[in-house]
Amino acid sequence: MGSLSNQNKLHINKRYSKIVKIMSAAWFQKTFKLKPRKKGCYLITDEVLQPVREELKTIKIGLCNVFLPHTSAGLALCENYDPTVQKDMEVSFNRIVP
Repeated sequence: MGSLSNQNKLHINKRYSKIVKIMSAAWFQKTFKLKPRKKGCYLITDEVLQPVREELKTIKIGLCNVFLPHTSAGLALCENYDPTVQKDMEVSFNRIVP
């Protein structure tokens, strides 16, 4: 197998440097409390976004992990395009756990 030309080495180094830059992206963690609610299904997007709004301005792509350390709380991720989805979920949960 032949050795790489200087041009190819430069190309590979530029690509590697971009990959490293992408892979070395920063991460952050925030702890916050949601306001208490009665039993039901609620849209909490704004409450989750509010504490991290400034940090999100610097991020182009990422992953959000939400941890609810409470035995009677649950988290369901649903599309919010159709307003009946939230009601349908609540009706279903009420049938399962009255």
